Amino acid sequence: EFFLDKYGGKIISCTKEEVDKLESMLPDSYQLPAAYKEFLLYGGKEIGQLYEPGSRFDYIKALNYVKNGRGSAISLLKQYEANPQLPDDIYVLSTYMSSYFNFFRLTEGENPPVYEWNEEDEVGTEAIVKAHESFTDFIVDEIRMRNFLLAPDLIDEMLEEGNLPKGKQFWLLVSIEYKEGVDYERMIDYFGFISYRKIENAAATFGLDSYSYLEELSGWKAIKVGDEVRFFPQSYESPEEKEKKASLLQKKIEEKKQELAKVEKRITNFKDRIKNISGGNLTGGINFFDNPSRLRIKELEKELRKQKVLKQNLEKEIAKLERNNN
Repeated sequence: EFFLDKYGGKIISCTKEEVDKLESMLPDSYQLPAAYKEFLLYGGKEIGQLYEPGSRFDYIKALNYVKNGRGSAISLLKQYEANPQLPDDIYVLSTYMSSYFNFFRLTEGENPPVYEWNEEDEVGTEAIVKAHESFTDFIVDEIRMRNFLLAPDLIDEMLEEGNLPKGKQFWLLVSIEYKEGVDYERMIDYFGFISYRKIENAAATFGLDSYSYLEELSGWKAIKVGDEVRFFPQSYESPEEKEKKASLLQKKIEEKKQELAKVEKRITNFKDRIKNISGGNLTGGINFFDNPSRLRIKELEKELRKQKVLKQNLEKEIAKLERNNN
């Protein structure tokens, strides 16, 4: 929907029969990862303007499966190896002029990492690098890159018309950015502004500085980290904030432990008082007491039970606080 809404295009999915047929062609009874099959069933043949010619479904089938049972892309890749050691579970996702490949391995889970190999970088399997932690991250990154290419023209048109995006916009991130944040330059690219001048002009239209405008578009907050400003989710806590929070939590834990110590002292005190009145027994010897003594023991035992419940509750609360502090 992202590309349909923003840039036009259409979505054409693969049928279940096509996906099953593709899976049946896998060597050695391998199976396609669940994340990849879900993607094929959603838009395996066309999805907006996401696909380059080297990543369409029919072409990918040809790359991976020819008459000899292995794909032409893998055969080409092996030509660059003095001693081909490539595993048989490689599945090629996209290629460019037979000198660049993206692929995952069929034995690395339902949402496997995606690797890339570039002939221009280096010859051999040592040139293979893990480019994405999962197939999902690979697709998200592909969509982002297409947005980088298409969005600037759209923004130029909007700048001329003065009809700029306002409020939180739809955008895509890879998982690592939720932890490490997004720098200013990349955030500009995400929304198609490309240059500092364009984002500053757009922000000025709404009476904002560029950082505030990007906060509005992204829904994230700008935080200074060292000498630069990076954007983080609203839930992000800086190291200083985490340290302060941990300090306050530790203080609360110590306060609860002090309270627990007082309760344990009261429990011991109640037990001793009951023993003194009952002649050394907590609950025995009641028949030998006069009525006032019997009533006093019952009162003390009632208070003892309350303190024991309070102790249990404090112990649970302390354990929970300590888990949150780890």
